[in-house]
Amino acid sequence: MRFSGIRVATVAAQGLSPDEVDLRGRVALLFGAEGAGLTEALVRAADVRVSIPMARGIESLNVGAAAAVLLLSACVSCSNPESDGLERVTIASR
Repeated sequence: MRFSGIRVATVAAQGLSPDEVDLRGRVALLFGAEGAGLTEALVRAADVRVSIPMARGIESLNVGAAAAVLLLSACVSCSNPESDGLERVTIASR
């Protein structure tokens, strides 16, 4: 993906908050399966690791909820007045 100019962000524990990551432009968000998560090799190979801050006692969100939180964060980033207006969020599924 990097060869195509797409940054890779893994969603995994002990990463940066979505507010600390630039989610504008061409970014692939990789989510792991509930329970198993992503392989450590994949997490290490990514450009950035993103984590969703959660209240004490909450271990994780299901993958759909995590995707919704991060896509909303990406949309908010794209609508930021400091953005050049060229970025957009594209949602695709297979």
